[in-house]
Amino acid sequence: QPTVQLAVNQAENNPHRRGRAMTPLAFEEVRTIMLRNIPNRCKKSDIALYLDTHGFAGRYSGMLIPSDCITHRNRGYVFVRFHTHGDFLRAMVQLPGTRFQGTFSEKTTKVSPATQQFTPGAFDEDFA
Repeated sequence: QPTVQLAVNQAENNPHRRGRAMTPLAFEEVRTIMLRNIPNRCKKSDIALYLDTHGFAGRYSGMLIPSDCITHRNRGYVFVRFHTHGDFLRAMVQLPGTRFQGTFSEKTTKVSPATQQFTPGAFDEDFA
């Protein structure tokens, strides 16, 4: 089975990875995307609405949105973990080049596999 240069974030002690060890991951196990070029005023609910309106309602298990510690706005990207590899693949095809409706931003989204594949529970809030 081929593996890819992605890794899974696991809860083991490793001082170089904030207490998380990295393990190689088979491509069929990849389920986390990095969605870039999102307007930095978007909140978690805006991103959830964006995903839901693109047909991913109930198809993702978690979302991690890095934010600026001073402005508390997102940094323009988000990690989304899908329930299945098939949903991950569909997001990779369907989401690039789309825009967030209801904003003044002209940015179009870019999507790539996240280099770190998070396990369930690794996000601040998981969606059921």
